[in-house]
Amino acid sequence: VTVFCPCPTGQPTANTSTSRAGRTRNHQMEKLLRRALAPSTFNTYQTGIKRYYDFCSTHHRKPLLGTTRTLALFVTDLSLTLQPRTIQVYISAVSYLHHVNGLESPTTNNSVIKLLVQGVERSMPAAHLKP
Repeated sequence: VTVFCPCPTGQPTANTSTSRAGRTRNHQMEKLLRRALAPSTFNTYQTGIKRYYDFCSTHHRKPLLGTTRTLALFVTDLSLTLQPRTIQVYISAVSYLHHVNGLESPTTNNSVIKLLVQGVERSMPAAHLKP
């Protein structure tokens, strides 16, 4: 299984082919996956995925073995500096990362993550909330 990381940081990929034909196919696959999203969405996802990789590195967690606990801690960390909508987009980016690597996303039907985001929304000062 090739691990595709749409990160601008060039995170290493696992099990990628070293043959020229294999590298060409990997490159083409990455181009197609990028084109599946609007350019602005892909760029925003790159930012979220980079933040997720940085979080996992700092906290000695494996990004592609995402668990509810890892994601919950990530959301908690994001809540210190980001608005709820941005957090939700970064959660979608983590889901995208898992899906393009053929893995079950820790975000799918995850009530803990939904509750955490709701908690972040309710923790925001009233002036920051949209009517």
